[in-house]
Amino acid sequence: MNKIYTFGCSFTYGQGFPDSLHAGKEYPTSMYAWPNVLKNLVDQEVINLSWGGASMLYIQRSFCMNMDKFNEGDTIIIQWPFLSRWSVIRGNDIGDIFNMTPGPVDLDEGLPHWDRYTSEFSNVRHEVEMFCMISYSIQNICKNKKLNFVQRIFDDNDLRNIKKYKPDWYNIKVPNLSLKCCLIDINKARLDKLLNVNMGHLPDLHLNEGCHIYWAHSILNELKRLQVF
Repeated sequence: MNKIYTFGCSFTYGQGFPDSLHAGKEYPTSMYAWPNVLKNLVDQEVINLSWGGASMLYIQRSFCMNMDKFNEGDTIIIQWPFLSRWSVIRGNDIGDIFNMTPGPVDLDEGLPHWDRYTSEFSNVRHEVEMFCMISYSIQNICKNKKLNFVQRIFDDNDLRNIKKYKPDWYNIKVPNLSLKCCLIDINKARLDKLLNVNMGHLPDLHLNEGCHIYWAHSILNELKRLQVF
């Protein structure tokens, strides 16, 4: 039977829910996160390979390190984090990567500080170009291995920037709505009708069970369009 593999950051991990306060062996991925909700909606095993704080580079590395597990007909679902996140690779293991997020000042001694690495490349065009290269490479691998590929953008600002700055060679269909944009009231009536669900007001994007249920239905709708089932 084919499997579904999900990649993403703390949202997909479910980090912060009572059963998964932090990312790691002590707190595995949460039962409340959307991949687990999706597992209850489909007749396929759903394997959650996300990680709290993951960047685009981390997700690409995790995807490559797990490629030997993928079989023809499997499905890859990626929830892209904020495009401004980046990483420094420090070792051979998947955990040997430091995910940087703009803002933190006090870090452990020896770890790189965001500001030291972003003075030259922290701009919108660069972030979009890097996203397009990473996304494009994964899409082509999926195509060659005959895997289904679904991607979702978390932030509506990132989605607008991708549509504005994406290179001509990037021909992958970008979702019309980001996760963040999906869950604001202005779009909900149309999406409730499209997905045939009514989750009510969803103010919290990260730790709201209804939000994860809503997103699982959105992914399910996309998988049906791709005729995965």
